[in-house]
Formats: sequence, C-alpha cells, structure tokens
Amino acid sequence: MAITNWVPAYKAAKDLDIPRKELNAMCNKSIFKLGKHYGAGPSTRCRDTYYWNLPAVRAVLNKMASDATAVA
Repeated sequence: MAITNWVPAYKAAKDLDIPRKELNAMCNKSIFKLGKHYGAGPSTRCRDTYYWNLPAVRAVLNKMASDATAVA
C-alpha cells in the first residue's frame, strides 16, 4: 500500500490539532489553495469530505506561526 500525504478532513484536523471549522475558515480566507493544500474527490459532497495535504498545510501553519513570532 502506498503512503500518501493526503488524508481525510477528520484526520487532518486531529493530526494538526485544529478544528475542521478553522481549516474551512482558512480556505474561505484563501490561506489554503485548492489542489495544493486540499482537494475534492469524486465522492466529495461537502467540505467534511475534502482531503488535506498534511505537509503542505503544516508548512503554511509553521510560516504563519513564524511570522507571528517575528512581529511580536
């Protein structure tokens, strides 16, 4: 079985320790990009069934944290 960086929304929220609602809010703010950070498959009916690219999302979150620390 191939290992993938793409995981379902519930697992991404758990692994990143961020509520799904917050991940979706970041999509609305265009912090995450469709295709790069999250994606929809053929059976996608709502945001709860998106798949998330954990390494790409972590990179964005780390950059945001780093930028916030630099400003403080």
